[in-house]
Amino acid sequence: MKKYFIMAVTVLASLTACQQNEPEAAYNGEILFSIPETRVAMSEVTTENLGNFYVWGIANATTMVYEGTEVTRGTNNIWSPLDADDLKYWAADATYRFAAANITDGVTYANNALTINYTNTGAFDLIAEVPTEAETSNGGTGKEYQPLVFDHLLSQVAFTFEWAFPTNDYTFTVSDLAVLNAAGKAVATVGADGELNWGTYTDGNAIALDENTTIVTEAARKLTTSSIAVIPTGSYKLAFKVTINEEKVVDYTGENALAFAYTTGYVAGNKYTFNAKISAENLELLPIEFSSVTVTPWGDVDGGEIDFDQQ
Repeated sequence: MKKYFIMAVTVLASLTACQQNEPEAAYNGEILFSIPETRVAMSEVTTENLGNFYVWGIANATTMVYEGTEVTRGTNNIWSPLDADDLKYWAADATYRFAAANITDGVTYANNALTINYTNTGAFDLIAEVPTEAETSNGGTGKEYQPLVFDHLLSQVAFTFEWAFPTNDYTFTVSDLAVLNAAGKAVATVGADGELNWGTYTDGNAIALDENTTIVTEAARKLTTSSIAVIPTGSYKLAFKVTINEEKVVDYTGENALAFAYTTGYVAGNKYTFNAKISAENLELLPIEFSSVTVTPWGDVDGGEIDFDQQ
């Protein structure tokens, strides 16, 4: 079983601390963001293709400076608000906390934690970041960038179908691929300590995979489906049909769908590939064989005497 593991990398800026309760009125620089690295265990969002995200920020635990503000990429991997009127500036000797995610719907920020009420679509790669320590301005001199290192909050699942028949005389079609219960919902909390917790999973509808019909032939004895995102706390089944030589259909949809799960549970940021071997036994096919094979014995018949008086 294939898994992809990505080690966590946390980048924090150490700035001068302060004790004041409110930011000073005099600002010393724009509050911008940089993304030195993004953990990549799922393929949808990477550091290179991330186009925008949303930030929340609070100064001295009392004053919101950003509240779900959309941020876009600028030059040198520096990010700033899409609307220039939303740009904020560092206050001298003020303590800040920030959080970021690539969605705003269903997201709240309070007590240095993001809470995300999320319904899975299978195609969206949910990422978020809550730095584990407060960031402070540097005593009123210079411009500082706030680094952000996003983590993936979902898991991915994919499936490999392998043709295990001893002969190449058959063509198999795998179709109607879907992950049952994948479009469920749950509440994710990313705390000030950076810990991700998913709440109770609420069941949802099936999500169809892109490969609605895939032919398995002699030239392609194995195929791997596309991946879909799933909430780590859910329970899922794989539905599909196998058609043999465009005639016999073996149906694993509906109540016949096959349950699958990783032994120790899913971990956010990991991709899991499950393997299905197409064999006669798995498809409950009976081979055309022969038994009780006998050859009728020759019959012994006395032909009688030969007449020597024939001449």
